[in-house]
Amino acid sequence: MIYADHAATTQLSQTAFEAASEYLFEEYGNASSRYSLGSRAKRAVELARERVAEAIGAEPDEIFFTSGGSEGNAWALSCMREKTKSRLVVSSFEHPSVYENALSIRKQGGRVDFIPVDNFGLISVDSCRDIFRGGRIGLVSVMLANNEVGTIQPIKTVVSMAKRYRTLVHTDAVQGVGRIPVDVNDLGVDLLTASAHKFNGPKGVGFLFKRRGVVLPALIRGGGQERGERSGTENVFGIVAASFALMESVAALKETDKKTRALTRRTIEVIGEELDKSDFQVIGDEQKRAPGVLNVLFRNADSEAIAILLDMKGVCVSTGSACDSNKKTPSRVLLEMGFSPEEASSAIRVSYGRENTLEEAEIVGKTLCFAYKKLKRR
Repeated sequence: MIYADHAATTQLSQTAFEAASEYLFEEYGNASSRYSLGSRAKRAVELARERVAEAIGAEPDEIFFTSGGSEGNAWALSCMREKTKSRLVVSSFEHPSVYENALSIRKQGGRVDFIPVDNFGLISVDSCRDIFRGGRIGLVSVMLANNEVGTIQPIKTVVSMAKRYRTLVHTDAVQGVGRIPVDVNDLGVDLLTASAHKFNGPKGVGFLFKRRGVVLPALIRGGGQERGERSGTENVFGIVAASFALMESVAALKETDKKTRALTRRTIEVIGEELDKSDFQVIGDEQKRAPGVLNVLFRNADSEAIAILLDMKGVCVSTGSACDSNKKTPSRVLLEMGFSPEEASSAIRVSYGRENTLEEAEIVGKTLCFAYKKLKRR
């Protein structure tokens, strides 16, 4: 099997597993218990918090552990449910966990504005300026890197505009943390979401960065864990493993960037060698995409059929967001970028990780071409 869907999830790092496995077996205490077994678990959680904070330039008390990106995004946007007179501003092609929450807020009477994107997947800065001039805004949420096409957004520009209006900025950095350099002080954001399974950590754990002074409603009330803002027994193994996986990914950023960009370039070369230019289109700009992420539109073919045929050949790719895979509709992301419904139903996402090889990238490219030739509508 060749796994080329790292934007959906990644393999758990062996280093992270070994560093945290004792908290599944020997050190299995509840981190909220007062005796020594629990105290050691609590200490492990706090050390993990320090590692995560260091990795993104934050302070430990600004890190709140969650179950993952969707929970963190919902928590960040929850502040708008109490700001009925303020607007929520989000980009038009956010991850479903932001987009659907924005629609829910609108249905409940909240005011929501969407920033359009161009055909490269970049938000319109001019439209953003116009939106800011339109009245009070409570929160702006723009993802750092898109989950389907990988486009990296100009977050610092958004923050610069927002600060003039004393507006909070949240970024869904699930596809960015561990893949590109992320420093919360360099970005200037107030809230940032990450999920461990995107950077070779375990599933079911993530974190929300919340800058000191930012107030959100408590996500889960109960036993008082996470300083009373997100109660529930701590997932000690997951938290510890996530922290080591993040450290490992951050340490390898430059090497992984160089390697995965080479892999996507080789895949594009192979496709270009075997297909006519009129048969396919690489979506977005390589220099403005997160490394390793490649979205290719195959004209006059069904992306789902291509993905199924690749699976039969032992190659794992996707047709878009794994969190949106049960919906048999064209990619909303590609529709927002100006593609037609037919074109948006013809795109394949390939996403490489540090485990992939150049030989695998060539096989992925050739297998994509094989599938396309079989399935192309005449």
